[in-house]
Amino acid sequence: MKEIKPGESRPSFRHAYLGYEHRVGSWAEANTALPMMFLEDLHCYDLESLGSKKRNQVRKGLSRVEVRPVEEHDAGWFIEEGLEVNLSALARQGWSGDRSHYTDRRRWEGSVASVLGRPGYFTYGAFKGRRLVAYLRAMAVVDSVYITSAMSHTDHLQEAPNDALIYSFCSWCRTLPGVRRVIFGLFAAKPSLNRYKEQLGFRRRDLPTYRWINPAVRWAVRLTRYRHYQDIGRDIGRGEPQPRG
Repeated sequence: MKEIKPGESRPSFRHAYLGYEHRVGSWAEANTALPMMFLEDLHCYDLESLGSKKRNQVRKGLSRVEVRPVEEHDAGWFIEEGLEVNLSALARQGWSGDRSHYTDRRRWEGSVASVLGRPGYFTYGAFKGRRLVAYLRAMAVVDSVYITSAMSHTDHLQEAPNDALIYSFCSWCRTLPGVRRVIFGLFAAKPSLNRYKEQLGFRRRDLPTYRWINPAVRWAVRLTRYRHYQDIGRDIGRGEPQPRG
Protein backbone atom coordinates (compact mmCIF):
# COMPACT_ATOMS: atom_id res chain seq x y z
CA MET A 1 0.00 0.00 0.00
CA LYS A 2 2.98 2.35 0.36
CA GLU A 3 3.26 4.76 -2.58
CA ILE A 4 6.68 5.04 -4.22
CA LYS A 5 7.56 7.12 -7.28
CA PRO A 6 8.86 5.06 -10.23
CA GLY A 7 12.65 5.05 -10.15
CA GLU A 8 12.83 6.42 -6.62
CA SER A 9 13.55 3.05 -5.06
CA ARG A 10 14.12 -0.38 -6.54
CA PRO A 11 15.46 -3.72 -5.29
CA SER A 12 18.89 -4.92 -6.34
CA PHE A 13 18.80 -7.01 -9.49
CA ARG A 14 19.98 -10.16 -7.69
CA HIS A 15 16.90 -9.97 -5.45
CA ALA A 16 14.45 -9.17 -8.23
CA TYR A 17 15.85 -10.62 -11.42
CA LEU A 18 12.36 -11.79 -12.45
CA GLY A 19 10.79 -8.42 -11.74
CA TYR A 20 9.22 -6.21 -9.10
CA GLU A 21 6.23 -3.96 -8.58
CA HIS A 22 5.04 -1.29 -6.17
CA ARG A 23 2.11 1.04 -5.71
CA VAL A 24 2.32 4.58 -7.09
CA GLY A 25 0.41 7.71 -6.17
CA SER A 26 -1.52 8.29 -9.38
CA TRP A 27 -2.62 6.62 -12.59
CA ALA A 28 -0.30 8.96 -14.50
CA GLU A 29 2.68 7.23 -12.86
CA ALA A 30 1.28 3.71 -13.28
CA ASN A 31 1.88 1.24 -16.07
CA THR A 32 -0.53 -1.38 -14.73
CA ALA A 33 -3.10 -2.03 -12.02
CA LEU A 34 -3.07 -4.39 -9.06
CA PRO A 35 -6.63 -5.63 -8.40
CA MET A 36 -7.35 -6.39 -4.75
CA MET A 37 -10.43 -7.27 -2.72
CA PHE A 38 -11.19 -4.62 -0.10
CA LEU A 39 -13.64 -4.49 2.79
CA GLU A 40 -13.76 -0.78 3.59
CA ASP A 41 -16.06 1.17 5.93
CA LEU A 42 -15.19 -1.51 8.43
CA HIS A 43 -17.05 0.26 11.23
CA CYS A 44 -20.33 -0.36 9.33
CA TYR A 45 -19.74 -4.08 8.81
CA ASP A 46 -22.43 -6.31 10.32
CA LEU A 47 -24.90 -8.99 9.28
CA GLU A 48 -27.32 -6.42 7.88
CA SER A 49 -24.68 -5.25 5.42
CA LEU A 50 -24.75 -8.69 3.74
CA GLY A 51 -27.31 -10.12 1.36
CA SER A 52 -30.06 -12.28 2.84
CA LYS A 53 -28.66 -15.55 1.49
CA LYS A 54 -25.20 -14.86 2.90
CA ARG A 55 -26.68 -13.73 6.23
CA ASN A 56 -28.38 -17.11 6.51
CA GLN A 57 -25.14 -18.92 5.71
CA VAL A 58 -23.25 -16.93 8.34
CA ARG A 59 -25.93 -17.65 10.94
CA LYS A 60 -25.85 -21.33 10.03
CA GLY A 61 -22.09 -21.42 10.43
CA LEU A 62 -22.16 -19.58 13.75
CA SER A 63 -24.70 -22.09 15.08
CA ARG A 64 -22.62 -25.12 14.07
CA VAL A 65 -18.99 -24.16 14.66
CA GLU A 66 -17.08 -22.20 17.28
CA VAL A 67 -14.77 -19.44 16.03
CA ARG A 68 -11.85 -18.43 18.22
CA PRO A 69 -8.23 -17.31 17.96
CA VAL A 70 -5.38 -19.80 17.80
CA GLU A 71 -2.73 -18.87 20.35
CA GLU A 72 0.99 -19.56 20.60
CA HIS A 73 0.49 -22.46 23.02
CA ASP A 74 -1.79 -24.11 20.41
CA ALA A 75 1.06 -24.57 17.92
CA GLY A 76 1.46 -28.33 18.43
CA TRP A 77 -2.04 -29.42 17.54
CA PHE A 78 -2.54 -26.61 15.01
CA ILE A 79 0.42 -27.86 12.97
CA GLU A 80 -1.12 -31.33 12.81
CA GLU A 81 -4.75 -30.38 12.20
CA GLY A 82 -3.93 -27.40 10.00
CA LEU A 83 -1.85 -29.61 7.70
CA GLU A 84 -4.82 -31.98 7.38
CA VAL A 85 -7.07 -29.03 6.48
CA ASN A 86 -4.52 -27.82 3.91
CA LEU A 87 -4.30 -31.17 2.15
CA SER A 88 -8.07 -31.48 1.98
CA ALA A 89 -8.61 -27.91 0.75
CA LEU A 90 -5.94 -28.00 -1.94
CA ALA A 91 -7.17 -31.34 -3.29
CA ARG A 92 -10.63 -29.76 -3.67
CA GLN A 93 -9.52 -26.42 -5.12
CA GLY A 94 -7.23 -27.75 -7.80
CA TRP A 95 -4.82 -24.80 -7.79
CA SER A 96 -1.70 -25.17 -9.90
CA GLY A 97 1.79 -24.04 -8.94
CA ASP A 98 3.98 -24.79 -5.96
CA ARG A 99 1.87 -25.17 -2.80
CA SER A 100 4.52 -26.91 -0.73
CA HIS A 101 4.39 -24.19 1.94
CA TYR A 102 0.98 -25.70 2.76
CA THR A 103 1.64 -29.37 2.06
CA ASP A 104 5.26 -30.00 3.10
CA ARG A 105 5.28 -30.66 6.83
CA ARG A 106 8.65 -29.03 7.50
CA ARG A 107 7.80 -25.84 5.61
CA TRP A 108 4.31 -25.68 7.15
CA GLU A 109 5.67 -26.16 10.66
CA GLY A 110 8.21 -23.37 10.11
CA SER A 111 5.50 -21.09 8.78
CA VAL A 112 3.29 -21.66 11.82
CA ALA A 113 6.15 -21.18 14.27
CA SER A 114 7.19 -17.91 12.62
CA VAL A 115 3.88 -16.11 13.24
CA LEU A 116 1.97 -17.61 16.18
CA GLY A 117 2.27 -15.27 19.13
CA ARG A 118 3.94 -12.45 17.21
CA PRO A 119 2.35 -8.98 17.48
CA GLY A 120 0.34 -8.00 14.43
CA TYR A 121 -0.20 -11.58 13.23
CA PHE A 122 -3.53 -13.34 13.70
CA THR A 123 -4.67 -16.94 13.30
CA TYR A 124 -8.35 -17.78 13.78
CA GLY A 125 -9.94 -21.21 13.63
CA ALA A 126 -13.42 -22.65 13.22
CA PHE A 127 -14.02 -25.75 15.35
CA LYS A 128 -16.57 -28.52 15.19
CA GLY A 129 -16.40 -29.82 18.71
CA ARG A 130 -12.67 -29.82 19.39
CA ARG A 131 -11.73 -30.46 15.76
CA LEU A 132 -10.28 -27.73 13.53
CA VAL A 133 -12.35 -27.58 10.33
CA ALA A 134 -11.21 -24.21 8.92
CA TYR A 135 -8.72 -21.48 9.67
CA LEU A 136 -7.52 -18.13 8.40
CA ARG A 137 -4.28 -16.25 8.88
CA ALA A 138 -3.86 -12.49 8.71
CA MET A 139 -1.51 -9.65 9.54
CA ALA A 140 -1.97 -5.98 10.38
CA VAL A 141 0.09 -3.33 8.60
CA VAL A 142 -0.56 0.32 9.52
CA ASP A 143 -4.31 0.82 8.95
CA SER A 144 -5.08 -2.43 7.11
CA VAL A 145 -5.49 -6.09 8.02
CA TYR A 146 -4.52 -8.54 5.27
CA ILE A 147 -6.06 -12.01 5.19
CA THR A 148 -3.15 -14.00 3.77
CA SER A 149 -4.74 -17.46 3.69
CA ALA A 150 -8.04 -19.19 4.42
CA MET A 151 -8.47 -22.97 4.30
CA SER A 152 -11.34 -25.33 5.10
CA HIS A 153 -11.73 -29.11 5.30
CA THR A 154 -13.89 -30.55 2.52
CA ASP A 155 -15.68 -32.95 4.88
CA HIS A 156 -17.16 -30.05 6.88
CA LEU A 157 -18.23 -27.57 4.19
CA GLN A 158 -21.89 -28.28 4.99
CA GLU A 159 -21.31 -26.60 8.36
CA ALA A 160 -20.53 -23.26 6.58
CA PRO A 161 -17.32 -22.78 8.61
CA ASN A 162 -15.78 -20.29 6.15
CA ASP A 163 -18.76 -17.95 6.37
CA ALA A 164 -18.73 -17.98 10.17
CA LEU A 165 -14.95 -17.63 10.29
CA ILE A 166 -14.49 -14.73 7.88
CA TYR A 167 -17.51 -12.81 9.18
CA SER A 168 -16.40 -13.23 12.80
CA PHE A 169 -12.83 -12.23 12.05
CA CYS A 170 -13.82 -9.11 10.10
CA SER A 171 -16.22 -8.14 12.89
CA TRP A 172 -13.41 -8.53 15.41
CA CYS A 173 -11.14 -6.33 13.27
CA ARG A 174 -13.51 -3.45 13.98
CA THR A 175 -12.14 -3.42 17.54
CA LEU A 176 -8.52 -2.90 16.44
CA PRO A 177 -7.39 0.71 16.98
CA GLY A 178 -6.59 2.54 13.75
CA VAL A 179 -7.65 -0.28 11.41
CA ARG A 180 -9.79 1.00 8.53
CA ARG A 181 -10.07 -1.94 6.17
CA VAL A 182 -9.60 -5.66 5.64
CA ILE A 183 -7.96 -6.86 2.42
CA PHE A 184 -8.65 -10.40 1.23
CA GLY A 185 -6.03 -11.05 -1.41
CA LEU A 186 -6.03 -10.37 -5.11
CA PHE A 187 -8.94 -10.37 -7.53
CA ALA A 188 -8.60 -13.98 -8.66
CA ALA A 189 -8.74 -15.79 -11.96
CA LYS A 190 -11.57 -17.91 -10.51
CA PRO A 191 -14.92 -16.05 -10.81
CA SER A 192 -16.46 -18.25 -8.12
CA LEU A 193 -13.84 -17.15 -5.59
CA ASN A 194 -14.42 -13.48 -6.42
CA ARG A 195 -18.18 -13.92 -6.03
CA TYR A 196 -17.70 -15.57 -2.66
CA LYS A 197 -15.64 -12.66 -1.37
CA GLU A 198 -18.13 -10.15 -2.76
CA GLN A 199 -20.98 -11.88 -0.95
CA LEU A 200 -19.06 -11.34 2.29
CA GLY A 201 -18.79 -7.61 1.60
CA PHE A 202 -15.47 -7.35 -0.24
CA ARG A 203 -15.20 -5.26 -3.40
CA ARG A 204 -12.58 -5.11 -6.13
CA ARG A 205 -10.35 -2.06 -6.06
CA ASP A 206 -7.63 -1.48 -8.66
CA LEU A 207 -4.49 0.12 -7.26
CA PRO A 208 -2.23 2.18 -9.58
CA THR A 209 0.96 0.17 -9.82
CA TYR A 210 4.37 0.34 -11.46
CA ARG A 211 5.58 -3.09 -12.56
CA TRP A 212 8.84 -4.17 -14.19
CA ILE A 213 9.20 -7.69 -15.56
CA ASN A 214 12.51 -8.88 -16.94
CA PRO A 215 12.03 -9.06 -20.73
CA ALA A 216 13.94 -12.35 -20.76
CA VAL A 217 11.27 -14.03 -18.63
CA ARG A 218 8.18 -12.05 -19.63
CA TRP A 219 7.00 -14.75 -22.01
CA ALA A 220 7.30 -17.37 -19.28
CA VAL A 221 4.79 -15.54 -17.09
CA ARG A 222 2.13 -16.52 -19.63
CA LEU A 223 2.63 -20.14 -18.54
CA THR A 224 2.16 -19.48 -14.82
CA ARG A 225 -0.78 -18.85 -12.52
CA TYR A 226 0.18 -15.15 -12.52
CA ARG A 227 -0.79 -14.58 -16.17
CA HIS A 228 -4.18 -13.22 -15.06
CA TYR A 229 -2.57 -10.31 -13.19
CA GLN A 230 -0.27 -9.46 -16.08
CA ASP A 231 -3.31 -8.89 -18.30
CA ILE A 232 -5.15 -6.55 -15.93
CA GLY A 233 -4.46 -2.91 -16.69
CA ARG A 234 -2.29 -3.72 -19.70
CA ASP A 235 -3.73 -0.86 -21.76
CA ILE A 236 -3.68 1.65 -18.94
CA GLY A 237 -3.64 5.28 -19.95
CA ARG A 238 -4.10 8.26 -17.70
CA GLY A 239 -7.39 7.11 -16.24
CA GLU A 240 -8.36 4.29 -13.97
CA PRO A 241 -8.45 1.04 -16.01
CA GLN A 242 -11.68 -0.76 -16.69
CA PRO A 243 -11.99 -4.35 -15.44
CA ARG A 244 -11.05 -6.87 -18.09
CA GLY A 245 -12.97 -10.04 -18.82
